[in-house]
Amino acid sequence: MRLLKMMIVISAMSMLVVATPGYAQAPTTQQKPTTPPTTAPEQKPATPPAAAAPAPAPRPPAPFPEGAKVAFIDIQAVASNSAEGKAATAKLDELRKKKNTELLAKSNALKAMQDKLQSGGSVLNDSARAQLEKDIEKAQRDMQFAQQDAQTEVQDLTNQLQGDFQEKLNPRPPYPFNR
Repeated sequence: MRLLKMMIVISAMSMLVVATPGYAQAPTTQQKPTTPPTTAPEQKPATPPAAAAPAPAPRPPAPFPEGAKVAFIDIQAVASNSAEGKAATAKLDELRKKKNTELLAKSNALKAMQDKLQSGGSVLNDSARAQLEKDIEKAQRDMQFAQQDAQTEVQDLTNQLQGDFQEKLNPRPPYPFNR
């Protein structure tokens, strides 16, 4: 629940950061005052007009009001560059490597049984062949279970490490009523 609240706050802040410059830099439209048509004949000026000074270019609006403070925290960058984040990544990599080694060993054993059935299947008697087929099916089920178990363990460790990291980033204040 805490993670959900944090994600909502971060997304709201990022929307604020993205939306504010767009609104602050919207082009301003100024209408020139219209002059009523004159019915009197125009008079020529007695002296030639002086060179009109060019109007200064309009200053673009400031993207943020004075004193505004906006920040964006890239949690992914903090996690990948901090010592705690690197340690957590190392733990995850170690667990993945261990599980991949276990799965590879089971896969090799299953392949060996399948090769034995194909190469020597015609020589085996019916009971030995049936037993080998049962062993292959059991090994296939064990392999699927091991893959699912490995995925679950990696996901559980990931969630635990993310929770611990989130707690370090945003610790809960002590409650005065819990004494």
